[in-house]
Amino acid sequence: MDRKSESELRSPLWLQLSKADADLLRSAESEAQLKTTPGAAPKLPSGYEFTHEGAEYEEFHVHDSGAFEELRKELPLHGNFSVRFPDGGVPILQTSQDETTFWENLFPAGTWSIGGAQPMRPKDKGASLNLSVFVDQVFGCGTSLTAAQLKTVNEFRRGKKYAKVAEAKHWFNQIGQPDLVGPDGEKKPLQESPGVFFLNAGKNNQGWWDHNGVHTQVDDMMDVYDALLASGSDIVRAATLKLHPLCKADLTRGIKAIGHGAFISIELKINYHFINS
Repeated sequence: MDRKSESELRSPLWLQLSKADADLLRSAESEAQLKTTPGAAPKLPSGYEFTHEGAEYEEFHVHDSGAFEELRKELPLHGNFSVRFPDGGVPILQTSQDETTFWENLFPAGTWSIGGAQPMRPKDKGASLNLSVFVDQVFGCGTSLTAAQLKTVNEFRRGKKYAKVAEAKHWFNQIGQPDLVGPDGEKKPLQESPGVFFLNAGKNNQGWWDHNGVHTQVDDMMDVYDALLASGSDIVRAATLKLHPLCKADLTRGIKAIGHGAFISIELKINYHFINS
């Protein structure tokens, strides 16, 4: 991973420590490591050095040290923006999506035998459960939302329609929940986070995950990001207070989401309507 790329510098993936604190952490990590691996190099790398009001600082990537995990919990975005934030850049939150399928009769190839006899196994994989999940560093895997956050998202959705009405109506009909979309594509209130979707897969159940499901879930997720990372939102207001004085990140327009998936990366880029805003 290029930790100096523009997208990384525009993301809340950084922490600023005083030079004294950085040296103290580096010394503690080195001492602990030398007890188990004599001669090993320090775990904490050299950070980006800068000065502010005569004081020396180092900036680190949030993944440079496991010791940062507790510190990240105190930050609204679980990280800060870089003091090297590009001039005029848009603050972004990187998010990912992928799917996986679990089968009822999924067993490893090898198995124990008793007295040379193999246990009986089903001849097919059985029923399957398909999951489509979003993950990012602010809301976590599956986009966990509080009741208050879900209410904010639903207020934002009121009066809006799906960007691709035909796909949304086809999808909700396919999964047997046609009442989740209005006759003209109106969005209905979400009952839970759209960050994780369970599908009872199979031609005799809810069918298979396809582009209709992708379009609909991504559209719902965009409402989450638009509502909760907008300028003036609780998260963004709190994050603004944590910015280092030298950071050039302008959060007055909110934080924009960009993302990628596996085979559906093209669909995601189509639907991330503010990816280049």
